[in-house]
This record gives sequence, structure tokens and C-alpha cells, in this order.
Amino acid sequence: MKKVVATLAILASVGFFASAQASQNNCASQRANIEGQIQNAQRQGNSQQLSRLQSQLAQLNATCTASNNNNNNNSDQAQAQKKINDLQKQIAAKQKEIGQIQKELNDAQAKGKASKIAKYEKKIQGKQDDIRELQQKIDQVRAGL
Repeated sequence: MKKVVATLAILASVGFFASAQASQNNCASQRANIEGQIQNAQRQGNSQQLSRLQSQLAQLNATCTASNNNNNNNSDQAQAQKKINDLQKQIAAKQKEIGQIQKELNDAQAKGKASKIAKYEKKIQGKQDDIRELQQKIDQVRAGL
């Protein structure tokens, strides 16, 4: 009878271990289940079952830690990609502004208005400097990945 119970407990713990690999959220509940089975095996004096359960607990801990690290890495990458996308949108907006200012500059050049030409050239230069800074930020975010 004890062998049947031990076999069922082992099969149950293997099933729980497999589900722990499938879902990080179950790590704590799986760990608690295996720890409960370890206590039962200790009370029953079943050293073989105890050894297997301790091994499964070690595997579960390693799997949950690796899964947690992967989730953190994925989250970090997602945040970095969002930051890059936001910066690229800002660059696109600055380029659009440059296009509009360039039209105004062309009009000022056609009319020969030197003060407006200088004003628009200065605005374009400022927008280009902003774009360079944004590109540097993108490079920094990518370097952090």
C-alpha cells in the first residue's frame, strides 16, 4: 500500500513539475506542493521518495528562476523597444518640422529676405541638433540591450 501511495505521489509531483515549467505563476504553488510531499516522505521514512522529491524541488527552483529571468529580460527588451519607438516618432516629427521650415526658407530665399533666411536656417540647425541627440539616445538604448 505504501508503494502505491508513494508511486501516486511521485506521479503527481512529476505532473506538478511539468506544469511549473509551463507557467511561472504556478511556481509558488508547485513548490509548496512538493515541499508538502517532502514532509510526508520524511514522516513515512521513505528515503527514495524523499530523494526524488528533493531533486524535483531543485529542478523546479532552477526552472522558475530561469523562467523569471527570461520574463525580466523580455520585459526589459519590450521597454527598450518602446523607448526606441518613441524616440523614432520624435525624430519623424522633427524631420516633418524641418520640411515645413525648409519651405519657409525657400520662400524667404526667393524673396531675398536675409533676416528671415538666417532665422529659418537657425531653426533648421536647431531641429537637426535635436535629431542628433535623439539618435544618440536610441544608440544608448540599443547599447544597453
